[in-house]
Amino acid sequence: MSMMNSTAELEMASADIAPPLSGMFKTGRADVAQKRLSLALKPHKISQSVEESLSFCHQEKSFGSMSFNWLSYGADVTIAAPELEDVYFFQFTLAGECNVSQGGKSLNSDTGSLYVVDPYRPFEKKWQSDCS
Repeated sequence: MSMMNSTAELEMASADIAPPLSGMFKTGRADVAQKRLSLALKPHKISQSVEESLSFCHQEKSFGSMSFNWLSYGADVTIAAPELEDVYFFQFTLAGECNVSQGGKSLNSDTGSLYVVDPYRPFEKKWQSDCS
């Protein structure tokens, strides 16, 4: 899957994504999940090393310029994202475990932990199927 780069691509993707970003959204397709989060957050790439179905869920709640997002993939996935530039990303791991790599360093984020992504460096997250 390639990253979406243009506003036109994101607008086209939004036609496939319903309900509005503020509601609960579910899909079993990695390409639809990728489009959904590219609209809600920033363009990125979702990949799987083993072809298994997703049980993707996303819910967003916005407060002015800040938003909280709850995510679950229900399968092992890798998320690769470019620099976020103007977005500070804080991840609270509520269940399961994921591995985050950025700037040549890697750490495991397990249940109850928090990490902050440096917005000026690309990063990669490997989510286990039980992570949310």
